Amino acid sequence: MDERKPIEFGYWGIRGRGEASRLLLRYTATDWVDAVIPPTKEGRQLWFGEKKHNMGFDFPNLPYLVDGDIKLTQALAILKYLGRKFDLMPSENDALTRCDMLEQFLLELRTEMAKVCFTAPENFEEKKKEYCDKVPAELQRVSNFIGSGPYVCGDKTFILLIFMFWLR
Repeated sequence: MDERKPIEFGYWGIRGRGEASRLLLRYTATDWVDAVIPPTKEGRQLWFGEKKHNMGFDFPNLPYLVDGDIKLTQALAILKYLGRKFDLMPSENDALTRCDMLEQFLLELRTEMAKVCFTAPENFEEKKKEYCDKVPAELQRVSNFIGSGPYVCGDKTFILLIFMFWLR
């Protein structure tokens, strides 16, 4: 009988950088614990005062994942770990390379959106318009890249689908 503990996933009680991994854990029907850290003064005290430097992480940060002896931080590293664990990543090098490229393109698009969200109020409308004018052409590039295959990069469900949902 396997006495293995459920995976522990920790992140603030918001969607943010943790939501893609939460979605993947739900999708795979994995036994896991959502170690939500409330975005409150008490939650910050819990994370920064008690947990962050006492859990054995190489790079203490949120989100985090503990799976037996595996201890990870960083949203994308966690997502890729789960993708490999649950066979949701391409195994062929050319498909994996295409997915890596698309992943980075989508991250750049998300970074541009974040710049708009955090721009100075007096520049917000101008920056929003610039971004919104650019997005349709960028999404068409993504659509052309994906093509007509059954999935984004190959013939199986891939974590990039969840990653793309996270970017929305």
